[in-house]
Amino acid sequence: MIESASFSICIVILIMANTLIMAIDHYDMSESLQKGLYTANMILTSLFVAEMIIKIFGLGIKDYVRDGFNLFDAVIIIVGLLEYFGIGNKSA
Repeated sequence: MIESASFSICIVILIMANTLIMAIDHYDMSESLQKGLYTANMILTSLFVAEMIIKIFGLGIKDYVRDGFNLFDAVIIIVGLLEYFGIGNKSA
């Protein structure tokens, strides 16, 4: 499953959607747009967490960490989770 073309295409589509959402973010956004982008970002972060978990179980932890792209993805996902939980947010 994790090495299938359809799984990879699905992940690429999610990455493109995430990129689009980040590109929409701009100064002086309406509150409703801010909330919508935040919600979309959290949904995508959750899907990326699910992808990471599926890959860890599918490949095994040793094979998962051998792939540099998986490690890069894991760092990005962890940063997204830290943002979600407000860890490292210096604004009051």
